[in-house]
Amino acid sequence: MESPQFLSVDRLATKYRDAGFTKASIRWMLFNRRTNGLDSAVVQLGRKILIDEVAFVAWLQSQRGDRRAA
Repeated sequence: MESPQFLSVDRLATKYRDAGFTKASIRWMLFNRRTNGLDSAVVQLGRKILIDEVAFVAWLQSQRGDRRAA
């Protein structure tokens, strides 16, 4: 298992900019993290929110579902 690398919203948005993630879209996902399952990838220290990059990518992959054409 990889050791976690914690990123701020700004750093995550910069790193995944080519994938289409903006600071606003990441904040929206974080705002809804308790209902969308992203909560397990987030560490909150006071007002500071850090995202475990490995857990974030795993969460993204779990969101794909089975979208193959029949």
